Amino acid sequence: LELPEVSGGFSTVRIVFSKSVKEARALKHVERKPATEWHLRNEIDINLFVTHPNIARLYDVYDNTSSVHMVFELCNGGDLAKRLVLEKIFSEPDALIV
Repeated sequence: LELPEVSGGFSTVRIVFSKSVKEARALKHVERKPATEWHLRNEIDINLFVTHPNIARLYDVYDNTSSVHMVFELCNGGDLAKRLVLEKIFSEPDALIV
């Protein structure tokens, strides 16, 4: 089974499957760099602290000297930024399901 992988400026995200809970999750892979170490640590700390139904939950962090892997709740809704550009205006009912 080949699953899609998405790359951004600092990370790569792919869909993985948790055998223990039998659910798909999002695995974010970030290469460690001295210039971004503070931002990486800050992202982890904030995501571990915040719990909100509209924010993807961070389940686990696997850390080594060269990279960090973060296991997030999988959100299948697509790219919100692209949808905002296309739609421009959302009705209140539409905004609830975005």
